[in-house]
Amino acid sequence: DAFEYADGSGPVELDAFNLMHLVMPNVSSWDPANRYFYDKLIQLEELDKLISKLKKIDGSICDSQVNQLYLDYHLKALYYLDRYFEPGNESQTRIVETSIRFIDDYYKLRAKSVNSSLSLHIVKQFNLFNWLPGMYTGAYYGYDLLRTIAKQRLLSDSELKVFAHYTLLFDPNFQNPLPPCYNKTQFIKLGEESFKQELLTRSH
Repeated sequence: DAFEYADGSGPVELDAFNLMHLVMPNVSSWDPANRYFYDKLIQLEELDKLISKLKKIDGSICDSQVNQLYLDYHLKALYYLDRYFEPGNESQTRIVETSIRFIDDYYKLRAKSVNSSLSLHIVKQFNLFNWLPGMYTGAYYGYDLLRTIAKQRLLSDSELKVFAHYTLLFDPNFQNPLPPCYNKTQFIKLGEESFKQELLTRSH
């Protein structure tokens, strides 16, 4: 949708920097839990359109700046829809899929730099959104991320146990071969063990 000048003199063409500065306060001040939006005229669907437009023209903006903005937006969108999703809403379903896929892809591209603490935190976040509609469950994206990280480095004991459980759930026939450093028999045994602490349950 085009923006117009307040005096009605015509549409405003926003460049990447102006669009980013328009979007930033709307994302940073957005409180998904309380359904508070910085601008009452820019709510979820309008904000999503602005983010999508910025992604198409963001080539001149520093990656770290714009990627943090995207991560903040997509995570808040998921928290918002976790509370206020409207069953059958196709637009919101698309936002769920786009958001969780962006976060997954972002960290998969940086798998070498994702330490154990961060990976488990992301996996737990994904798991919170299991009930939201989409092509895959949130847990599947956690499996996808851990599988990518496992190709880059050895997983910690905690990561390995979660990965083993997810593998038995999503790939029980091991169509995706395990990295050579993992013994399949021990891996299956680990995947069948219960958790002493429920790392992946919703916190209240």
